[in-house]
Amino acid sequence: MSKYTPGPWVDFKASAGGNMETLYSQPFGIMENGGANLVAGCFGDVRGGLEVAKANARLIAKAPDMAELLNLALKVHADICEENYLGPCL
Repeated sequence: MSKYTPGPWVDFKASAGGNMETLYSQPFGIMENGGANLVAGCFGDVRGGLEVAKANARLIAKAPDMAELLNLALKVHADICEENYLGPCL
């Protein structure tokens, strides 16, 4: 897996009139918990408008948690497969 900014990530509403909102049309963003690094911005001019942009930011903010759970699921599957079929399955 390629490297990415470690989580947890949090979504936030950009400052009204700030650069993210006015220059880049990104009313929502995702940052490391604690605000050290900006991870991504979500454009507000998507189909569905601000509500969809906010939902996109929430979904992206959960990416590190989802990646961790998927890796755990793969490990559990491989362990079960190996125990039951006497060899690696992945």
